[in-house]
Amino acid sequence: MSRRPIGPSARPSKTERWLNLLAFLLDRHYPASREEILSQVSDYKEDWVGGDAKSRESIRRRFERDKAELKVERHPERAPHVRINLSALAV
Repeated sequence: MSRRPIGPSARPSKTERWLNLLAFLLDRHYPASREEILSQVSDYKEDWVGGDAKSRESIRRRFERDKAELKVERHPERAPHVRINLSALAV
C-alpha cells in the first residue's frame, strides 16, 4: 500500500480539516455516526478506510481532538452520534 509522504503539503491544515468536517455535518439533515464521518470526510477517510489498527486509532484520536476543539457536544441519548453547538463556536 503506497502512502503519501508526511509533510506540510501532504496533509491538510487543521483549519482545512475543521472546515471539511463542519461542511460535512452541516450538509446533513440528520446526525452522523463517527464511523460515517471517518469513512466519508476526505481528511480522515484515506487512513480510516482500509487502514491498519494503528492508523485507524490515530485517525480516531485526531477526530476526537478536532471534535473537542470545535466544541462539539456529545449527547448520550444519541450516542454514537454527534451534534455541533454552533453558538459555542468562536469562528
